[in-house]
Amino acid sequence: MRMNKELTLDIQAYLDNELASEADIKRVAKLLAQDGEASLLYKELKDTREILAGNELPAKLPESGEFYWSGIRRAIERENAPRVAVVHDTPWWIRVLVPLAGVACVGLLLSGIGIMTLGGKGRSAYLHEIETSIDDASAISFHSQSQGMTVVWVKDYNP
Repeated sequence: MRMNKELTLDIQAYLDNELASEADIKRVAKLLAQDGEASLLYKELKDTREILAGNELPAKLPESGEFYWSGIRRAIERENAPRVAVVHDTPWWIRVLVPLAGVACVGLLLSGIGIMTLGGKGRSAYLHEIETSIDDASAISFHSQSQGMTVVWVKDYNP
């Protein structure tokens, strides 16, 4: 008889004593007695199990077995736990207006920076660079856009 996946799994279950019914046990035992290929597969599986069981290193858990398995159980329960929807206590209009207020503040800041620049040249209307050949001098400037003029006071600290 040609072995298929289902027969292979049945033989493996027979070897592991995992067949569910007495009828399945008798059917696989009869198959093993009559079919050489099935018998050979059973022998290979049995030999492999014995080799692995005799040479397998004992597994050492980093913690007690009970703690290890309870951690696995908790992880499975956490995965299967129903998802809880987040309920907001704040009204919807506050959740909409707060971000809009932030965007408005950024827009006002950027428009204020745009007003301070002259003609889009990147120069500030309120910050003027004043050059003087006098050491230790201080300068105060005033600019009036409506009058179209700038006044600069230079004071020398060395008499």
